[in-house]
Amino acid sequence: MPDVDSVEEYFLIRSQLESLRQIMHKVIVEPLHILPFMQPGRLIKVRPHLSSISGRPFTLELQVNGHWGIVINFQKKPTTNQAADGDKSQPSQMYIVDALLPLAAQQPKEQQGTDPGPMEVTPVMLHVLEEVCSLVVRFTRLC
Repeated sequence: MPDVDSVEEYFLIRSQLESLRQIMHKVIVEPLHILPFMQPGRLIKVRPHLSSISGRPFTLELQVNGHWGIVINFQKKPTTNQAADGDKSQPSQMYIVDALLPLAAQQPKEQQGTDPGPMEVTPVMLHVLEEVCSLVVRFTRLC
C-alpha cells in the first residue's frame, strides 16, 4: 500500500482530535462553566447514555443520535458518603438538570422523524449533555 504513512498520520490526527474533544467537553460541563447557561427554556442535546444513581435511571434510553430537549430547572444534590469514599474524583455536589425530552421511540421506522412522540421531564446529569444551544424557548408554566 503506497500511502501507509499518510493513513497512519490521518489516524493519529483523528485520535488526537477526539482526545481534545473529550477534554473540551469535560471543561464545558464543569458546573462553574455550564450552570450560568442552564436557564429554563434553554435547548440542550442529550447524548444517548444510561446513567444511574442508587439504581434509578437519570436519563431515558434515547435513540442512537440523542435528542434535543428543553431545560426546565436544575438542582444541586449532595453526593452520598458511599459514593464520595469510593471515588475521590466525584465532586461533593452533583447537579441534575430537569429537561423536557422525547421518550424513546416506540414507533415504526417509517414514522420516526416526523413526530418526536410523547415528551417527559427527565432528570439528567451534566456530563450527559452533549451540546448547549444559544436559543432559549420562552414558555409558561401550566402548574
